[in-house]
Amino acid sequence: MNLYLEDNHIDDRGANYLADMLRNNTTLITLDLKNNDITTQGVDRLAEALQTNTTLTTLCLEMNDISTEGIQHLHRVIRSNMTLTISTVNDYTTEIDMM
Repeated sequence: MNLYLEDNHIDDRGANYLADMLRNNTTLITLDLKNNDITTQGVDRLAEALQTNTTLTTLCLEMNDISTEGIQHLHRVIRSNMTLTISTVNDYTTEIDMM
């Protein structure tokens, strides 16, 4: 299942709710949160949830207000997550090679 929530003003509060959902997710494979006023605080919560999520393969966070530290935190989590392979954050794509 894919969920496209681009331009929905989700912000950090909404990211917190989505993080709670991702912890128990067994069906969502793509989550597009492009242009939703999410900051580093919201991305940190999403990153925490992705530590245990084994279903999501694609996450898009383009055009949000995420700091370099937030991007680095997310990248570290993605490196340890064996299912998340593509993450787009602030107009650049990180592809994780698990080979």
